[in-house]
Amino acid sequence: MTGALLALQHIACEPPAAFEDELRSRGLDLVRVELDEGEEPPDWRGFDGMIVMGGPMGAYEDDAHPWLAAEKRMIREAAGSGHPVWGVCLGAQLLAAALGANVYPGAHGAEVGVLPVELTEAAASDPVFADAPHSFPTLQWHGDSFDLPAGATLLASSPAYANQAFSFRNAYALPFHSR
Repeated sequence: MTGALLALQHIACEPPAAFEDELRSRGLDLVRVELDEGEEPPDWRGFDGMIVMGGPMGAYEDDAHPWLAAEKRMIREAAGSGHPVWGVCLGAQLLAAALGANVYPGAHGAEVGVLPVELTEAAASDPVFADAPHSFPTLQWHGDSFDLPAGATLLASSPAYANQAFSFRNAYALPFHSR
């Protein structure tokens, strides 16, 4: 592997930000690709992992954003092979869709603001969430939701959106942003 991560962006104003800062502080490099600008991603197999960021579109809007279908295929291949994938906001929706789950407008409207999520019992034994508090504030800014993919483990929920975090092999989906 390269010591680098592939970061997929869907709009310039939603970069990896704090994730990038943390990863660079640990000696990792990021190769950013802005898909909405027509940039072609390199082969994901040449990277140690993939970060899939947010964006204003829905994961189900393939007609309006034709590159989404190819991105979901790439995410499905990576996650299905056990390659590390970290999906945030739209990235979480894309990971869910790539794994065969339905993604749709949320029944409760937009969830916006600093709001708590609560971890599930399964989170206590998860390597990423095991040391996190049972409930913690997160930055929410989404209106879409998704079903839990087959074979995924639910890690966090909120009153408005039941699926706030899940894992699938080495892939993680978080509709919320870090705070």
